[in-house]
Amino acid sequence: MTFFGTSPYALRALVLGFLAIGSVDAIRKRESQACGAYTVSGPDHGYFQHYHFSDFRSIPSVQDNDFTAAPPLVTSAQNIEGQPSTSSFFNQTTWQEYWSIHDDVHKPDSLLPSIYSEQNVFIARNSTSDAETDTYLTLRASRPGAFVSTAEIELNVDQVLYASLRARLRVLPNGLSNLSAPTAGPAEYVLDPDTGSTKSHPVDSGVVLGLFFYHNDTQESDIEILTRDPINRIHYTNQPDYDDSAHEDIAGASTEVTMPHDYVMTEWLDHRIDWFDGVSRWYINGDLVLNKTINTPSTPSTVFLNLWSNGGSWSGNMSVGAQVYVGVQWVELAYNTSQSVGSDGQGKENCYIDNDEFNKSTAAPKGTFMSVASSFKLCGVDNLYRVTVLVALTGYLAIRHMGW
Repeated sequence: MTFFGTSPYALRALVLGFLAIGSVDAIRKRESQACGAYTVSGPDHGYFQHYHFSDFRSIPSVQDNDFTAAPPLVTSAQNIEGQPSTSSFFNQTTWQEYWSIHDDVHKPDSLLPSIYSEQNVFIARNSTSDAETDTYLTLRASRPGAFVSTAEIELNVDQVLYASLRARLRVLPNGLSNLSAPTAGPAEYVLDPDTGSTKSHPVDSGVVLGLFFYHNDTQESDIEILTRDPINRIHYTNQPDYDDSAHEDIAGASTEVTMPHDYVMTEWLDHRIDWFDGVSRWYINGDLVLNKTINTPSTPSTVFLNLWSNGGSWSGNMSVGAQVYVGVQWVELAYNTSQSVGSDGQGKENCYIDNDEFNKSTAAPKGTFMSVASSFKLCGVDNLYRVTVLVALTGYLAIRHMGW
């Protein structure tokens, strides 16, 4: 006598059950980082209900592009809207589900119109063997003449209300658009004092790199790097930072910071902004740099990453012929929305995303995107595993009872 009997139907039920269990094992491995809530390092750990990670470090070549050459510079302000993307990668669901590329006029009434173009957003492939990554997302700005051709992308997540936003990025020194290796030094830079690029400042002046939460001009929290600045400087702001009626700056709303540890804008750095109720915090490479409580946004917002210039006093003037490139390895966001804010995370399995065990490559394998919400793991994979076993055994017992 055997426990399972000899019925082929019973054996089939068990086989299907164990195949299902095997599938759950695969799910367990693939979604090992899916969590009930997400917490972060720092004075406020948050209990964020949603998590997103976009990884551009190892994008495979597509049929129309191996990412070894930048697309042609934009030289005309005509017919900007509706231009094709720079490769079929940007037509894939993995991109379009999470990101939008803007193609419009940013500041039409400024001294120098800033026109966003899809041609300035592309994937670049590293050409050095000791580079950190195979590929990275690139944003480009250039000035052909009477306007500046710029770049902006927007994360397709609406109603973000409190979050921890991070990105590993770098303003690429001139001449290194496909050389992001740590050993690529000044000898390889292309220098042009006429555009603001020198040995000590190897990027063209006149462009602003922004990573920020935005609802409107008075509900905004920014990380900004100005290429006219010394290369060790960064700006952190809760908008508004200027009082139009009093014609003066709002004290404490914007802070100009010298980056710690001799960091400079032209090296790969992890930039982070935590937005909580009543306070914004900025970090570089995990180190807390600044807290700010004045003008902290309180309205649901979205996330932008852009590169712009308008010839004004903030961006400075970008010389004709100048070009600025920014590389982005990844973008990470733990967040609540206006519908999910307020949970304290009690009774849930929380994932601490700044723990070494919470590996970005595990959360989203290189070259892929991952976005999950707490409801995605309502019961948890372990519970799903138990349910699958129960279903298999229940099916077996039912088959035995029916005499099959």
